[in-house]
Amino acid sequence: MKVFAWNDSTHPLKVPAAFDELLAGKRDTAALSLTASRIDYMWYRPRIAGWPAEKYGVSASTEVTLPPGKYSLRTISDDGIRVWVDDALVVDYWGVHESEVREVPLSPGKHRIRLVYFQDGGWAELRTEIIKK
Repeated sequence: MKVFAWNDSTHPLKVPAAFDELLAGKRDTAALSLTASRIDYMWYRPRIAGWPAEKYGVSASTEVTLPPGKYSLRTISDDGIRVWVDDALVVDYWGVHESEVREVPLSPGKHRIRLVYFQDGGWAELRTEIIKK
């Protein structure tokens, strides 16, 4: 997972191409890189050293292998989130909003999961989980 600060010149909604450059690593602005067993953050101000207080983005990716069964991928975000499963965009809720839940079905087997997220300011929530039905 990479966490980076953005500003008015790289605003994810007003200057999306510049924000995409941040995501692609074309601008060296990563505030921190970390490995986490799960993405589950909820706070008014970050509690992790080096994590920007507001106006930040997160990019993360992983691979999972799910045994036979029924699953869903659930996100809770405040603000914008996009999630791809095997390069297909499955969650696209890219805007400033209060905490919102999005859930999509996920089949058993091996998957590549990638997400991007941005926080504009104030309360923040970012949670992504796989739920067995």
